[in-house]
Amino acid sequence: MRELTKRQAEILNFIRRFMGDNGFPPTLHELCREFGFGSTNAATQFLRTLERKGHIRRPLRGASRGITLIEQGELSAAKQTPMRNLVIISTKAATPLDAFMQPEGQIAVDAAYYGLNDKAFAVRVNDFAMKNIGIFKDDIVIATRDAAPTEGDIVAALVNGSVITREWRQGAKFPELRATVKSFPSFPANVANPILGVAIAITRILRPIADRP
Repeated sequence: MRELTKRQAEILNFIRRFMGDNGFPPTLHELCREFGFGSTNAATQFLRTLERKGHIRRPLRGASRGITLIEQGELSAAKQTPMRNLVIISTKAATPLDAFMQPEGQIAVDAAYYGLNDKAFAVRVNDFAMKNIGIFKDDIVIATRDAAPTEGDIVAALVNGSVITREWRQGAKFPELRATVKSFPSFPANVANPILGVAIAITRILRPIADRP
């Protein structure tokens, strides 16, 4: 890692403290407010410098909270544990791009274990439509954008402004985004309801069974 100027070090330390306090990185506007920058361009230039000097990564340029810290020793440690921070995309979005550009946070996963590439992302399940196959609300789905869905795959799709998790099924006339719980709606899989990715794995924070409907 290359040496930083005093101002660059102050910004890096602020990002580190902010992530420690909140669990996610600051936005450009929060950096501007902290350091008195007149525009987000100034904050962006500092982030580019920190990235060029090997202190941060920005896997999704332009994302509201798209900063990942690179700590000392990370590269050598990665050879033993290749962890990767995936963005947890927003579940409320007008377009697929909006979902990725305004993420809810990040999650660290073992990239080698899941066989992930740079097309991987995460999304929070926002309903109980798939609970019959063990997928519950607030589970985190790890998905990839570089796979076409096949019969029975679990997919994340943007439907009516919400990112939902459904099963991809070939219906009688067209593919469907099908819920496994009959009280939840299914939707046609078409250009109006774009598929964002195919699920690879699911992770969750355990909570009492009584909390589940």
